[in-house]
Amino acid sequence: MSFAADTDFRIPLGSWADAFIDFITDTFGFFFDFVRAIFSGAYDLVDLALAAPPFWVIILVAGVLGLMIRGWRFAGGTVVGLVVIVGVDQWENAMDSLALVLVASILAILFSVPLGILSAKSGLASGIIRPILDFMQTMPAFVYLIPALILFRVGVVPGIVATIIFAMAPGVRLTELGIRNVDHEVVEAGQAFGASPWRILRQIQLPLAIFLDRITAALGTGNTPIGRFRAAHTHPGAPLQPEPAAPSTTDQIEHEAARRPGVLVGS
Repeated sequence: MSFAADTDFRIPLGSWADAFIDFITDTFGFFFDFVRAIFSGAYDLVDLALAAPPFWVIILVAGVLGLMIRGWRFAGGTVVGLVVIVGVDQWENAMDSLALVLVASILAILFSVPLGILSAKSGLASGIIRPILDFMQTMPAFVYLIPALILFRVGVVPGIVATIIFAMAPGVRLTELGIRNVDHEVVEAGQAFGASPWRILRQIQLPLAIFLDRITAALGTGNTPIGRFRAAHTHPGAPLQPEPAAPSTTDQIEHEAARRPGVLVGS
């Protein structure tokens, strides 16, 4: 016999959870219905734009976009992949999934960029948001479907909400990291010329943050602690070199612009 059975002691967690869910759904049901209507409307519009034209039109547009963005290899792979989807008769399901991903991605960016800016500007906000982001990235994406199904009912909206929650963490972290890595001298130069905080954010910090993120993606992770750790374990006899001093934003821009012109934003 267990202690709980002997003493009739039991914590009514199930009853508390039911009461809390009933309170949330009864009190804020109008809000969840409003969010459901907006997300469903956005999904229906995007899905209609993808499913209404003939499949060859979408394939042609995707191929042209791939050619403009990455080159002929990426465009060819895109076209071949979409043709295979048509060949296995999954075009409608693929467009439904693509519409859901596009809507969730756009909404995740709209939510994560302001939070990243807030985290970069305020240490208090960063200290509050960072543990929440750690928790969000720790849990699998399917875990968020359970409360989303309870609040938004069965449909595409719970999938959109779960995708947004799971995709927000990288957006917030990259935005905060990019803004914090902008050289303070560049920001001070803008302040010296009388630029407002909004103008500094819009014309200095955000463009340079995007530029630095693209440089990081282009250069890879070889000069990061993770990259050096991987190199040390790949070549155990090689010593682990100390981390060099990080170059300033101006040095990075000049070096990368001379070596990789295509990395420049807007090029």
